[in-house]
Amino acid sequence: DERYISASQEMRYGRNLKRIGLVASGLITGIIGTGMFLNYKYASCPIGERIIQLDNLSNSPCSRFIVSSGEQNKLFLSSTNFKLEQGVEYFKQKDYVKAQKAFQEAHYSDPTDPVPLIYYNNVRARARTGHFIQKNPHKIAVVVPIDAYEDVAKEILRGVADAQHEFNSQGGYKGRLLEIIIANDENAETLVKTVAKHLANQKDIL
Repeated sequence: DERYISASQEMRYGRNLKRIGLVASGLITGIIGTGMFLNYKYASCPIGERIIQLDNLSNSPCSRFIVSSGEQNKLFLSSTNFKLEQGVEYFKQKDYVKAQKAFQEAHYSDPTDPVPLIYYNNVRARARTGHFIQKNPHKIAVVVPIDAYEDVAKEILRGVADAQHEFNSQGGYKGRLLEIIIANDENAETLVKTVAKHLANQKDIL
C-alpha cells in the first residue's frame, strides 16, 4: 500500500510538472508571437512618432507625426540615402554649409526623390555661401499622406520641389527665398486635425 501510494504521488507530481511546462511554453510562445506580430505591424513607426488606430480612412497600421524642414531623414521608409541622413545631421547642428553640400549630393544620387531637393533649397533659404542671410525665408507647409499613399505624396512633393527650386534660383521675392515644411497627415481625419492645429500655431508659416 505504501509503495502504491508513493508511486501514485510521483505520477501526480509528474503530471503537474508536465501541465506547468505546457502552460509556460504556451505563454512564452504567445508572448513571442505577439511581439513578432506587433514588430511586423508597427515596424515602420519609430517610437515616439506613431499614432495608432487613427480611423478607418488610413490604409497604414499606424501613422507618423512628421513636420520637417530638414530634421527628418526617413520620410519615405522605402528609400535609403546615406547623404540625406548625413545632411539631416548637419542641418540639426545648423551647419548649413555642410548640410547644403550633403543634400545636393543626395539629390544627385537619387533625382526621383523630391526630399533631398526640398531640403537643399531649405538650406539655401537659411544660408548663402556660409553666411546667414539677414532676411528670414518665406515658409510654406505642404501636407501629404506619406505612409498611406507614398506614390501620391512623392508626386506632389516633386511638383513642390521643382517650383521651390525655380523660385529660389531666381533670387526669391525681395531677397527672401522659400522654405518648405513637409507635414504628414495620412489623409486620416484624426491626424489631419492634429497637424492642422500644429501648423496653425506656427506664426511664421504662411
